[in-house]
Amino acid sequence: MAKNKYSCALLIFVLFSQVVIAQKNRYAIYLTDKLDTQYAIERPSEFLSERAIQRRIDQNIEITTQDFPINENYVDSLIKYGADPYFRSKWFNVVLVEATPEVVTILSAQQYVSKYELA
Repeated sequence: MAKNKYSCALLIFVLFSQVVIAQKNRYAIYLTDKLDTQYAIERPSEFLSERAIQRRIDQNIEITTQDFPINENYVDSLIKYGADPYFRSKWFNVVLVEATPEVVTILSAQQYVSKYELA
């Protein structure tokens, strides 16, 4: 009987520790650039609404590469390494992801990642 209690307690501990170890956290992954994109400043209607384009014209605001969406190749790579994206900000060039610390360590070594922060 004591052996069964010990075995059961050990099994519960092992299962619980696996859940804690594999727990995902939320991180902000900052990307370095918006290179290798299909978009061009000369074709803003492909990535901005007509209202946004008109506002820039009215306020004499230049359209730049910062207006481009986040590079989909970078997002695909984040997913490939095990991150789960749930929000993007093209203005900050950041993708919010759920990932394990081990995955974020791998991501931080990629040339297209400038930094990361626990969110």
